[in-house]
Amino acid sequence: MPITPDQVDAYRRDGCLVDVPALSPAEVTRLLNQLQSTVQAAEAAPGGWVDRHYFPHEEEEHPLLDWFLELATHPAVLDNVAALLGDDLLVRNGDIFLKTGARSERVRWHQDTRRDEVDGMVSAWIALTDVTPTNSPLELVLGSYTQSFELEGGSSLAIAASELPRVEAMPRVANTMKAGRMSLHHLRTVHRSEASEGDFRAAFVVRYMAADTSAKAAEAGQGMLVRGRRHGTAFGLTSTFPVTWISGDRTGAAGNARFAVM
Repeated sequence: MPITPDQVDAYRRDGCLVDVPALSPAEVTRLLNQLQSTVQAAEAAPGGWVDRHYFPHEEEEHPLLDWFLELATHPAVLDNVAALLGDDLLVRNGDIFLKTGARSERVRWHQDTRRDEVDGMVSAWIALTDVTPTNSPLELVLGSYTQSFELEGGSSLAIAASELPRVEAMPRVANTMKAGRMSLHHLRTVHRSEASEGDFRAAFVVRYMAADTSAKAAEAGQGMLVRGRRHGTAFGLTSTFPVTWISGDRTGAAGNARFAVM
């Protein structure tokens, strides 16, 4: 079942929802095993995936294309997103986030955009492993999407140092949850994740937008239609979408391959 009207109201109030059902245990096991075996093979090959910021969608026939599409178009995920944004949905982009234990880096307080008028967009954070208090859950600042915060200069999305006392004083929630659950947050919701002190953590994050979102707000000229129909000509339609591969640390504690910690 998609999220309830009460949960929609909570999202409108807080700018986020955590611990929402999405994938079955069997789906999680299959998808994580597929991700693990694909990455191990790719890293072992000459010129493999050695860069912590890798763009697998740029490969002509990258091995995770179907994997990305299955998660981004999963009916339960789309039902939850549609409850917030409506039935006409596009995907803008995605990220795979991996954290492999105490050597992973922290992500500072930030927002996902500098733009206003992004109420028609949402970040869907799908847990592929359990998210515990010690393996770097997201911390989301409740109600922060309705407020203005100064960001660092340039293209940084990090909250400016002068604003941190105000952020730290606000109520927050962590998206601790079992594998297969998801959290949803507004692109202007302030959030962070600390370095992991525990088990391996993997998540796939997809940024959805209502089909009537402006290209200026979305900061994108194209999108992949995943439900309903397009509106106007703001976006060119594509059969896939950009995905960034982000690993906090490429090696395990013993210097082994990324997935050796599992």
